[in-house]
Amino acid sequence: MNYLSIPDYKEWTPGLYLVDAGCNAGKSTFVIKELYHFAKEQHKRILMFSNRLALKGQQEILTQGTDIMLMTYQKLEFNQRQQGIEVISTYQPEDLMPLVEQFDYLVLDEAHYLFQDASFNLATETIVKMVDHYRDSKIVLMLSATPQLLQEYYGAKIDKTYTVERDYSHIKKLYAYSDREAVYKIINDVPKDEKIIFFGDSKKRLKNLHILYEDSSYLEGQNKETNPVFRQIVTNERFDCRILFTTKVLDNGINLKDNSIKHIIIDLSDLTEFIQCLGRRRILNTDEGITVYFYSGIDSISGRYGDLKKAMQVAEEYYTVKDYNFESFSNKYRFVPSMPKFFDNTMHIVYPAYFKARYDFRFYRSIIKKETSMIDEVEKLLKIPCLLYEKVSKDYRLTQYLESNIGKKFFKPDREVLIEVFDLKKDGHLLKSRKMLNQYLKEYGFKYHINDGKEKRKAYWVIEKSSLM
Repeated sequence: MNYLSIPDYKEWTPGLYLVDAGCNAGKSTFVIKELYHFAKEQHKRILMFSNRLALKGQQEILTQGTDIMLMTYQKLEFNQRQQGIEVISTYQPEDLMPLVEQFDYLVLDEAHYLFQDASFNLATETIVKMVDHYRDSKIVLMLSATPQLLQEYYGAKIDKTYTVERDYSHIKKLYAYSDREAVYKIINDVPKDEKIIFFGDSKKRLKNLHILYEDSSYLEGQNKETNPVFRQIVTNERFDCRILFTTKVLDNGINLKDNSIKHIIIDLSDLTEFIQCLGRRRILNTDEGITVYFYSGIDSISGRYGDLKKAMQVAEEYYTVKDYNFESFSNKYRFVPSMPKFFDNTMHIVYPAYFKARYDFRFYRSIIKKETSMIDEVEKLLKIPCLLYEKVSKDYRLTQYLESNIGKKFFKPDREVLIEVFDLKKDGHLLKSRKMLNQYLKEYGFKYHINDGKEKRKAYWVIEKSSLM
């Protein structure tokens, strides 16, 4: 089993360390196969956190024969929440923080969890506070394939960052689609013997797609425990159905090792989720190739930006008055049903959740203001040129039409069909001149040309193979 190399880990002193390496780079394996043996020699112990039960299950297999202690972040969060509740029953869970205190290394696997999940789990603040508390007395090691949020939050507090170059050479084709209806053609065009994973954030849309396509399965957080496909994935690292429609329940800690999975569709607008979803498909050899499709439209981004803009205004008001007039703020917003999600039930901001919301707001704003785009950001991350799926699809259809109509004479009434197949528009109007159509063919390398002629004094167009190609 491969794992990354960190040459100076034996020299670590208490502090905060970050490993920035792609999925399947061997981050957690380094901890189990390398760091553990050194720690044992030094009579030191490792506590390793994970963000998903599926990931913890995989860690349990890898850590057999060691005394590495495994714990989910959520277990510690729940425990600390219970400590703050006056329990009337006879059962009071034992405080886990004294247990954490006994360990010398705190390893945070999938550490982006601290902020990525904060948008729907305010309790991640517990882990953030734990890191802040122990980073001067213990070795705190954060592992992530998507460390951007961690880097922005901790900044100079990180003692050292280890960055491993990503390799996305297994992605043979990268497509962006701006029309969500394009997914139907994408799925329909995939060969029947090739599997598809579709990641989306709309449960309704995923369910409808599942109903529409035979030999498919639908997976989300609420049904995963009873879904045999999820058990199959965790146990065998593969699924038997042809198409898997899933939420980001599979975005962390899941390995899929199946050569027949050749297509990944990512219908999300969060870059961290994008990379995590992409990393679920493990590459077994360099000859494997996958095709990736992702949604690049801004309709959902516009809606989220609008919501976050309002949320930032409420946050600004909170920070302006909280120290001298919090009561008036609380009274104003206490019964507002659409209160930003980064407020707790005491009407105070939970900072990790606010930090994530602010980060998303800036990103979405940059797209709305056309300072960047999803295509630009994905190309930057993957270092792979992106093709526009609708254009590729349209050009394929156009090529087929031109090829099948070589030599056909298009008199005036027939030209409308040809013009509609081209579907060239400017300011919302179809371009109809032969000059413009030929310019398009030449500019984009088509092997065809539209000539003109006359027959019995009637002008016509005719499609010819270009002699220039």
